[in-house]
Amino acid sequence: MIEFKMMCVQPMRIDSDVYTKMIDDTQFSTTIQNNFDGHTFNIKWLDNFTDKYRKFRSFKPIKLPREMPKIDLLLEDFSHSRFKIGGEFGLGDFFKPNKSNVALLYDQRFFSFFIVYELAFSMPEELLLKSLSYSQLNQQKTDLYNSLRRMLVKEEHTSELSSWGLGIRDKLITHVTELISSSINIKAPLKVNNVAKIGKNTGNITFYFEADCTNNNLKQAILNCNAGAESIKREISPTIDNDIVCYCFFGRFHSIISKDNAHYYRYFPIQFHMQFMWFITGFYLEILEKLNDDVNSKNTGVFLKNRLDEVDSYVNQIQFLIMHNEKFKLSIEADHELVLSKIEKSWNIEKSLESSAKYVSMFKEYLGQRHTKKQERATHRQNIILFTISCIQIIALLSVWADYLTITNAKNLPSVGPIVKIFNDPSSLLAFNFWIPAALSVVILLIGVFGFFKRK
Repeated sequence: MIEFKMMCVQPMRIDSDVYTKMIDDTQFSTTIQNNFDGHTFNIKWLDNFTDKYRKFRSFKPIKLPREMPKIDLLLEDFSHSRFKIGGEFGLGDFFKPNKSNVALLYDQRFFSFFIVYELAFSMPEELLLKSLSYSQLNQQKTDLYNSLRRMLVKEEHTSELSSWGLGIRDKLITHVTELISSSINIKAPLKVNNVAKIGKNTGNITFYFEADCTNNNLKQAILNCNAGAESIKREISPTIDNDIVCYCFFGRFHSIISKDNAHYYRYFPIQFHMQFMWFITGFYLEILEKLNDDVNSKNTGVFLKNRLDEVDSYVNQIQFLIMHNEKFKLSIEADHELVLSKIEKSWNIEKSLESSAKYVSMFKEYLGQRHTKKQERATHRQNIILFTISCIQIIALLSVWADYLTITNAKNLPSVGPIVKIFNDPSSLLAFNFWIPAALSVVILLIGVFGFFKRK
C-alpha cells in the first residue's frame, strides 16, 4: 500500500475597499482575535511550521463555524461519475477521513484568509499506477491529480464541485464575511456576498507520496501524471531527484516523493509560502491599479488626500511582505538555493515584489504631486475670492463715506468747537474729510492688486 496526501491552498479574495478599511480598523482586529482557535492547527505540517518558527506565529487558526459539512460526505462524492478515476473507479475505498482535515488560516500582518485542505489516502501500488496513467491516455483529465482537484477547485464559475467541497467553500466564505461585516460598515452598493470570494482556478495542489524514490516505475508514473495533468504541456525536470527525495515543482500541480516523512514537514511549508507570496503580491498590485483608476476618474482634493493615506498603508504592507519573504528564506536556509530560488524564478516572485515596491513608491509620489497641484489651484481660487470680497468691502466703505459726508455738511457743523479750531474753519475740515477716505481707498485697492498679482 502506498500512502499519499494532497494539500490544496485556496486564498480568499477580499473586496479592495473593504480590505483597505480592515487595515486600519481596530474593531476588526478585536473581532478576529476573539475568534482565534488557540495556537494549534489540526493539519500537522502547518502546526509544526508555526510552532517551530516563531517568526510565523502571525498565522492563526480561525474557529470553524458550527455544522461544518462532515468529511465522511466525501465518501459519497467519490462515487460520483465526475470524480471517478478514468471514469472507472472512485477513491472512497482508499480515503482516510481520520487523517484528513481542513483549516481556516488567518495572517495578522496581511489581513488575509486561506482555506487549507489536506486529504489522505492509502492505495495499492498497482492501482495507484493505473490512476496515474490516465493523464497520458486521454484528454478528459480523469487522472488522479485532476479528479481530486475538481472536487475543490472550480475550473470555471459554472464548474460543479463535490458536495463536501462546495459545502466547505460556502460555509467558510460566509463565516469570513460575517466576521468582517460585524465590525466594518459595508456601504451599498457592495453586496455582503461580494465581501469575500474564491476566484475560478484558485487552488494550488501538492501531492506527497510516502514511497521509495528508488522505485523508478512509480516515480516516473507520478512525474508523467504531474506533467500530463497540467493545462499547459511542458517538460520540467524535478527540482530535486535522488534516492531519498524527489521534488517536482510544475504549475498548478506539484509532487513530492519520499519514504522519510521529514520531507513532508520540510517542503509543504515552501509550497504554501510560494502560493502565499504569489497571491498577496498580485492582490496588492490589483488594488493599486484600482486606486489609480479611481484617481483618474475623480479629481477632488479630499479624495486625493484620502487615497494618499491609503497608499501609505500599502507602502507599509509591501515592505512587510518583502521582510516576510526574507525571513522565510532565513528559516529554510538549507533549501533556499536548492529549492526556493528555483521556484521564485519560475513564478517570478522576486521581480513581482520589486515591481510592487517601485510601483507603490511612484504612485505615492504621483498622488502627492496631484494633491499639491490641487491645493495650489484651490489657493489661487481662494485668492480671487478674497480679492473680490475686498473690492466689495471698498464699495461698502464708499457708501459709508458718502453718509459720513452728509452728516459732516458745513450746515450741520457748529461754527466753533475743538475740531473746527484745529482746522481754523469748517471748509478745511470738510476738505480733509473728503480726501482722506479717498486716499485710504486708493491705497487699499493698490495693496490688494499688488498682492493678487504677486501670488499669481
